[in-house]
Formats: sequence, C-alpha cells, structure tokens
Amino acid sequence: MKKLTILLIFMSLNAFSHGEGGDAKVGKGFAVEVYSEEHGFKLSAKALDRLNLEYVSKVSDIPESAKIKSLKGTNVYIRSKAYFKLVKLKGLVLKPEDRVVANKVLLLKNIDSEAASSLKHHNQEKHHEHEDESEHEH
Repeated sequence: MKKLTILLIFMSLNAFSHGEGGDAKVGKGFAVEVYSEEHGFKLSAKALDRLNLEYVSKVSDIPESAKIKSLKGTNVYIRSKAYFKLVKLKGLVLKPEDRVVANKVLLLKNIDSEAASSLKHHNQEKHHEHEDESEHEH
C-alpha cells in the first residue's frame, strides 16, 4: 500500500509539473515554482500539500529513510526558507530554520532532477535563440 501511495503521488505530481509535449516546466502554476543551483527548488503550496512531507530538526534525529546514499557519500534534503536542497550529511550543521526531510526523499530527488533538466533545456533554447538573432543581424 505504501508503494502504491508513493506511485500515485509521483504520477499526480508528474502530470502536474509537465506541460504539453512532456517538457518539465518550472514557474508559477507548476509543482516547482523556482529552481536555482545555489538555493535548490521551491515547491508550490499545492505540491507541498500533495506530498505531505515529514521533517526533523536535529541531525541526530535523521532516520535512515531520509538518507540518499551514493558513491560520493550520504546526502539528505533540507528545507530552508521554503527551498529544498540536497546536501551532504557528513558535517551537516543545521540553521534554526532548517528542517531535514524525513520521508519521500527519492520523489524529491526525481523532482529536483526534472527541474534541473528543465532549466538546462530552457537555458539552451535561450542560448540558441540569441545565436539565431545574432545571425540575422549580420
């Protein structure tokens, strides 16, 4: 049942965050409202309601389910000032406003990856538009 719930949340967020043609979108009216490599991403109120995330406020309280392990180390998602960011667990010092996401972190990782990909794609399109404009100027 737990896997089914996560799958349904993912599917609804996936549909909510994609525009026509399957391209992920970032901005007002989408699940991810803001994305920044420096600060992370900000979810809409609707997306936050659907996710029903749980948080812990102390490093010592981080459950195993919150940890994302890779060859480069163990990471966790923190929520700070409405932004979610994947950070290294080793040496993590939380600010008073920081909360560590305790559940659904793989879903957050997918949302993060989609938003980053969308931003990269958008920036490439803008770059190509500027190249096309400069070609027409000559």
